[in-house]
Amino acid sequence: MELKRVEDGVHALREDGVRVGYVSCSPLGEHAWSIDHTVVSPDYQGQGVAAMLIRELVNMARDEGLKLQPVCSYAKVQFERHPEYVDVLLSS
Repeated sequence: MELKRVEDGVHALREDGVRVGYVSCSPLGEHAWSIDHTVVSPDYQGQGVAAMLIRELVNMARDEGLKLQPVCSYAKVQFERHPEYVDVLLSS
């Protein structure tokens, strides 16, 4: 599974052409996004898809030189659990 931009602010994971989950973001200036929602399709819940969404978004942010501000509760927990994400965390 690979994270792809499917529309402005929406990044989705697909498996065999089926959207298994997505994360939606809003721009915070030119080089930062807020992570607003993390959604996993019911058939894929409990399989680590949400964690994969956040991890892949963090990797995308690193590649593109962006900072992230976790707003949704799931993203906040993932940033707390993964101190290695600090390099893309938007300072408040």
